[in-house]
Amino acid sequence: KNDSMHAVFDEHAAQIKTVSTYDPETRLWHVFTPDGVENDDLGAMLPGWGYWVLAGDDTELLIGGALFSPVVTPATKQLKRGWNLIGYYGLAVDEPPETPIDPLEYDGPDHDGRRARCALSSLVDTQQGFPRWSGLWSYWEPLNPNQWMPFGFEDRMDPGAGYWLEIDIDDEYSPSTVCPRTRP
Repeated sequence: KNDSMHAVFDEHAAQIKTVSTYDPETRLWHVFTPDGVENDDLGAMLPGWGYWVLAGDDTELLIGGALFSPVVTPATKQLKRGWNLIGYYGLAVDEPPETPIDPLEYDGPDHDGRRARCALSSLVDTQQGFPRWSGLWSYWEPLNPNQWMPFGFEDRMDPGAGYWLEIDIDDEYSPSTVCPRTRP
């Protein structure tokens, strides 16, 4: 697997100004700029982490690199109480027909991904059945100036999008493989 920021973004270096992420553990932002200057403190793109990509112009990105290895245990991300920047990752929607989705292609809030209840199923209280998270927000520039969008339990999360998630306890975000059943 090659998760270095250069391997992921070098193909698009001319269109990208910065890539940043937030670490709730240290409460610090980390930045990568593909400008060739070695002053970055963000070296790798990790599954489950959310990233803000600032492009110079209208840019459609399909970013790659060998981020996912089939012989490695799926990644998890430690969440801290409060707001966390996460990325949704997954390859198929949760309802028939099962449609493959590129895990890093985000074309806006068309909701091609899994429902939040499924994508975030590792963040559900298994005794009570309620989500441990209470806030989920994302950003989509073409909707400017109303670009911040709230997401609920039944809304779909898009692969490749970043989300601010508020949670009341420290927890661990893991990719879901099954979707929790809902009562009719």
